[in-house]
Amino acid sequence: MGNYAFRGKAPKVASTCFVAPSADIIGDVEISEGSSVWFNATIRGDINAIKIGKNVSIQDNCVLHTEKECAVEIGDDVVIGHQAIIHSAKIGSGTMIGMGAIILSGASIGKNCLVAAGSVVTEGTFIKDGSVVMGVPGKAVKQTTPVHQERVMTNVKEYSKLNEAYLKEKGFKRTE
Repeated sequence: MGNYAFRGKAPKVASTCFVAPSADIIGDVEISEGSSVWFNATIRGDINAIKIGKNVSIQDNCVLHTEKECAVEIGDDVVIGHQAIIHSAKIGSGTMIGMGAIILSGASIGKNCLVAAGSVVTEGTFIKDGSVVMGVPGKAVKQTTPVHQERVMTNVKEYSKLNEAYLKEKGFKRTE
């Protein structure tokens, strides 16, 4: 498990990122400062680019992948919950993607959004800033509140602290 170059493109991962030993990062992937990639996550930039902002938590068993027509772009301060799938989609800063949610090709999730666990945002769907998304197919059902945003930022901060703790732990040093 680890970082793999593919077709001449190797992942670029900031030194302040924790990447679990069982995570795979392949090809044209860029991960910014303070972000973390947790156990058994796969980030596969073999077809198109994947750009991940600062302080992003990509939790256990997540899959990020692309298709030729559309890259993956993830803003800063984003939480992607356990087993979520992001496929050729854009996720705005300050957003939380719930556990098991699926965001399909060409979808765009705005800034400061919440996508509920298990939701499926279908291909090409545009979700405006500050939306709470639920269901299959995922639809904006209301606007986020300051309480929602506080919850997202609390989660971002918790994972930032966990990222730092894992970087300091002896058995979890990142390898190239």
